[in-house]
Amino acid sequence: MASDGTKKQRSSKTADMAAAARALHRIRVSPPVFDDPLAIDFCGRFWRTVVSSSLLTRIVVDGLLGALLPVVQLIVARARYGEDGLMEEIANGVDQYVIVGAGHDTFAFRRPDVLEKLTVYEVDHPATQATKLERVRKSGLSAPQGLNFVAVDLNEINLFDALAGAGFDHTRPAVFAWFGVTYYLTVETVAATLKGVAERAADGSTIMFDYQADPSRTPAADKELQRKTAEFVAKRGEPWKSSYDPDGLVEFVSSCGLREIQHLPPGQLKGAKFSDNKDFAVPAFFGLCSARV
Repeated sequence: MASDGTKKQRSSKTADMAAAARALHRIRVSPPVFDDPLAIDFCGRFWRTVVSSSLLTRIVVDGLLGALLPVVQLIVARARYGEDGLMEEIANGVDQYVIVGAGHDTFAFRRPDVLEKLTVYEVDHPATQATKLERVRKSGLSAPQGLNFVAVDLNEINLFDALAGAGFDHTRPAVFAWFGVTYYLTVETVAATLKGVAERAADGSTIMFDYQADPSRTPAADKELQRKTAEFVAKRGEPWKSSYDPDGLVEFVSSCGLREIQHLPPGQLKGAKFSDNKDFAVPAFFGLCSARV
């Protein structure tokens, strides 16, 4: 979601790495916390080659990027959290799903059974979405009925205006998944987005998102990882722009007009959602949240 004229034309590198992280997790963790068999197909050539080779994985992932490996846990944790929440809402009768900053998400291609009762809207920058569509084509996949691609720069066009043009029904409840995005936006932009959902989505709608804790609140053991991760994404043209005090997160979301806030603060994700995998732990500077309109 870069705002300058040069960067906004480039497909997201962090979205590519997120797909690679999901693919790598599936290969290395049994049973996986989040099982994404199509992630490897949605990777670019470089990451697909690396993840497919145990030797290259050891050299590139364990060697060159070894210090950042714990962040993979966040990527799979937020994916599972989001799809668990979605399934709960589908059971309650919600039939619209909006993935904001979809990147190389594979949900609609993995779950044709769910698309029989769900309309999906994937929202992302045109450059990233074009890259994804090309990978879908090369993988021999086709977009299922019920999946709508919404190519838009949300720095320029309001989310709900973009959705309206794609057939989204604002009078019916929807689930909004907003993962891997907030850190790249200012606090003001995040607040505006949450307020937009509160004001324009139908009653009963839900938004789920992750966030970065303010470094001053990060435990000493994770401070260096947080710093290195921030430097890594900044060097790839996607710097982090916001962080939050976990103790004030619920109040912040409430001030945006949302209710029934469920917050999983940093450091508590393992016991709350992933206790079936004793070795799984998300770095203690990321939190998860869901709230209702």
